[in-house]
Amino acid sequence: HVDGEMLRAWAPWIALGSAAGGVLARWVSVELLTIIFAGGAIYIGYRRIFPKNRTTAQDINLTRKRLKIPLGAGTGLFSSLMGLGGGAVGVMVMTLAGRPMHQAIATSAGFGIAVAVPGVIGFMISGWGAPGLPPASFGFVNAAAFAAMATMAAITAPMGARLAHRLNGALLSKMFGLYVFIAAAGLVWDVFHP
Repeated sequence: HVDGEMLRAWAPWIALGSAAGGVLARWVSVELLTIIFAGGAIYIGYRRIFPKNRTTAQDINLTRKRLKIPLGAGTGLFSSLMGLGGGAVGVMVMTLAGRPMHQAIATSAGFGIAVAVPGVIGFMISGWGAPGLPPASFGFVNAAAFAAMATMAAITAPMGARLAHRLNGALLSKMFGLYVFIAAAGLVWDVFHP
């Protein structure tokens, strides 16, 4: 189900946006990012849980230059700043462009490498020498947290892929929407609750 053409077309732009997000992270307020993320997540979740009834599917070619550059770089930038793997934004963009949910999820999973590697490097650079970081930190990247997250992702990703293939697209879309709502609510609570 992976759209290899789109993955190849977007990957360099996602990587560029992700690196920029990592470098810019030092100067962007957590509160502003939370508001942007929560707003975007609420919209994404709402669209997944309550989809518009379309009489004809919009099938927009996302590999055209005028779309792949801003959407790819925007996906990388937003995902990097918000600590996302690229999937949430990628799935939203692809489904709004008329792609089936299963294809959107499979292709967006590939965005993870394009977001992760340049984003990690950018966060290491922008946080180098920042005060108050925990032990084993390289800039804004903590080695222990990175190892724990990478291990859990390696364990759970195959399970998630198998489950996604067993579910129909409408149910999968609603589950994704609910997940995004919960993630947004948790982030808002963590940042704004005293």
